[in-house]
Amino acid sequence: MESKKDIINLEPEIKWRSMISFFLNYITTIDKVMNQELDKEVYDKLIVLITREFWAEQAQAFIELFDLKPGNIKDVHIIKRLIANLLDMRFITIKDEENEIIDVIEQRFCTIRVLLKPVLDNICVFCERWGQIIIDQLDPNFKHEAILSKNTCTHKTTRR
Repeated sequence: MESKKDIINLEPEIKWRSMISFFLNYITTIDKVMNQELDKEVYDKLIVLITREFWAEQAQAFIELFDLKPGNIKDVHIIKRLIANLLDMRFITIKDEENEIIDVIEQRFCTIRVLLKPVLDNICVFCERWGQIIIDQLDPNFKHEAILSKNTCTHKTTRR
């Protein structure tokens, strides 16, 4: 008997999208439970600690996997682009120079914003912090900024 879908041999894209969905559903569920069960002060402290540890570990994995080197703005900025690409975010590079790289993402194409906005109202502020955490793992001499405008979010990497 043939099944309509072969769940054992899923295509890589379907596997990847399923894992992203799994990951984001996990985040929203954890946030919901913690928000209901913990007082605000404890909740806020745990969110900061979890976020810092998770993104630091993820950055380290990217650094090792892609052999990224400190001191190179392109290597520093590529960490953020990897996350954008993995989450199918479309961005446009508007500046790519030795001391500054700027990417612009339309908010409607920001997977993190679309999926996590319901639980993290100030998601763009978190995005700036996440970006800095991952950059600091490679080279803390660079700065990440996320600038929110009407329909876009501008991500800048610059030397400090």
